[in-house]
Amino acid sequence: MKHQTIAWLRLQRQRLSEHGLRSRCLALLQKILRHLLHAVRQRLDRHPRLRRRVIQLLERIGIKHLVMRLQNPATPRPAIALSPRGQAIRNDLQRALARLEKP
Repeated sequence: MKHQTIAWLRLQRQRLSEHGLRSRCLALLQKILRHLLHAVRQRLDRHPRLRRRVIQLLERIGIKHLVMRLQNPATPRPAIALSPRGQAIRNDLQRALARLEKP
């Protein structure tokens, strides 16, 4: 057990020097929130009605995607709504990339 603790402390020191204090604090906060959300999720799984209401509330206040990313970091971020001009630029870029990829 003592060896594992020392190894963990060394790893944290290495990560702190590589990524910086802010990054490590954010990682700790995310880890704590993930564990908290896991406990909440287990409770909500036993109460489907309450789960639907909580999801509706998260959608209404606009943080559902953040909560989902905390639960599963691989969850893709929601698409950003573009203005008509932005959509036209994106479409032009996609067409240009498609032309470059064709042999």
